[in-house]
Amino acid sequence: LNIQRGRDHGIPSYNYYRRLCGLNYAYSFDDLNNIPSYILKKLKSLYASVDDIDAYTGMFSEYPLEGAMVGATAACR
Repeated sequence: LNIQRGRDHGIPSYNYYRRLCGLNYAYSFDDLNNIPSYILKKLKSLYASVDDIDAYTGMFSEYPLEGAMVGATAACR
């Protein structure tokens, strides 16, 4: 439901928010070193390009920051 809401409202891709938060822009799935390998494997099977990853999906796929429940992108200010 949250993924579809993001698409309906034109929320930019996960990669867009990575750049906005000062994280490296991912040119390939291999550039996503802040996502566990088993999740990355699933993302590769679901999305044709790293630029297609929905913001919600990408943000909640990241390793959480120390003492937090979310990763660097979702915690970015």
